[in-house]
Amino acid sequence: MVFQRISTWLANCLENHPECRVNEPDILARQVIDVSYDGKGLLFDEVLLINATEKHPQSAPYAALSYCWGNDLNDVTMATKATLNNFLNEGIELKSLQKSIYDAVVICQRLNIPYL
Repeated sequence: MVFQRISTWLANCLENHPECRVNEPDILARQVIDVSYDGKGLLFDEVLLINATEKHPQSAPYAALSYCWGNDLNDVTMATKATLNNFLNEGIELKSLQKSIYDAVVICQRLNIPYL
């Protein structure tokens, strides 16, 4: 019910507020998380880190998360040189993400925003 209300507010804003309308396509950042991916065709289990290239869309609706990693980086799932290829090819289990990122993914999924 909460997400339905938020979705209604968002649609109303985009339809009725000229300052909120996007007249040009949203250009994706170089790397984004495809929140609709889980490798099995199901939502909510995994996400896939993608590079915005010819293989993937270069423009699409997305949400941005302003985020501070904090000081304790032990056991934190993050894209590094060591993990990047795996995240790009195999995906990232949602349960391995920090709570803030996990929540942002779920919100995007519920609001049908394909990328974070």
